[in-house]
Amino acid sequence: MEIITEIKNIKERVKEWLALYPKLRDNDNKLIANIWYNQMKNKKATAADLLQALSDGKLIKPESIRRCRQKVQEQNPHLRGTKYKAKQEQGNEFRDEIKEV
Repeated sequence: MEIITEIKNIKERVKEWLALYPKLRDNDNKLIANIWYNQMKNKKATAADLLQALSDGKLIKPESIRRCRQKVQEQNPHLRGTKYKAKQEQGNEFRDEIKEV
């Protein structure tokens, strides 16, 4: 049950960031960096501190952020980036190519 609550919290955090900063909608790396910065901002952390926090599991996993971003954008068209439609079409084309093999 704790994992479900954690995922919901991550999803809400991602949704807030996408709503506030449209430039993050098409760039997972920027989204992850901003979320991590926000998690670490009160600690006056160095790069080594950031890496230590990541390896200790104190930061949200990048894959969780990416998956939540995908789900949020799927459910909230107004939070999609400018590349969303092109990525969907590219995915469909790739699926069609795989079926032919």
